[in-house]
Parts: sequence; structure tokens; C-alpha cells
Amino acid sequence: MIELGIQKFLLADATLAAMVGTGVFNGRMPKETLPAVVIQVISSTEQQQYHLGAAGSRMKRIQIDTYASDYFDAQRINDRIIALLDGYSGALPDGTVVDASLLDKEIDLPVEAGFQGYLCRRMAEFCITYQLQ
Repeated sequence: MIELGIQKFLLADATLAAMVGTGVFNGRMPKETLPAVVIQVISSTEQQQYHLGAAGSRMKRIQIDTYASDYFDAQRINDRIIALLDGYSGALPDGTVVDASLLDKEIDLPVEAGFQGYLCRRMAEFCITYQLQ
């Protein structure tokens, strides 16, 4: 499952771990965890070779949100994730083989009310093509 592979890949990076600790989650984050990174799938497409059938790979559009109480902390975490994933190819810790990972867009989202004041949120969206296992 690529989502778990990405989570483990990000947690294995010492620089990112120094910024967020174990705060990398799939789907949603626990209420009182800051800073945090949340991974979610936006869409998925089977790769086809129309004259041969299924190509054995899939492309997922994956959104990664960074949350922090400080705007620049959210930006630094987001920049590190982009440095790790944009242009990445190879095996993830769960064994998923990534053919290509490309940054599609990066957006600042409106400040949100949080449990300790306001949350700054930054989003990066990647198109990741990987081999089906």
C-alpha cells in the first residue's frame, strides 16, 4: 500500500523527523498533534497500454498537508517533503516500487482555528506512478 510506504519513507528521514517527530499520519491527524503531516489520496488511475491491456502500474494523486502553529514552520516542513518526494523513484520501505513522483502543485491554505490558537496549513500535491504488487 503506497500510502503506508510514503508514511514510512517520510518518517525515516532524520531531518523531517527532527521537525515533526512521529507526526506523519494517513487520512487525519490526532487532535492535539503539532506540527503534523497528513497524507491522503485525491485520485487514482490505472495505467493502460491500450493495445496490450493493463500496464501493471497505477498513478495516484497524493495530497500531503503540513500543519504548524507558525507559518514558516509549515513552509519548512513542506519544503523538506518536496525535497524528498519530487523526482523520487525507487523502492519505499513497504516494498512499493515508485517509477516517478512529481510535484504537481503547492498551495498555502487559509489559517484555521485549532486547539491551541490558529493552524497554518500548506499543501503539496504529487502525481506518483508505481508498480502494482
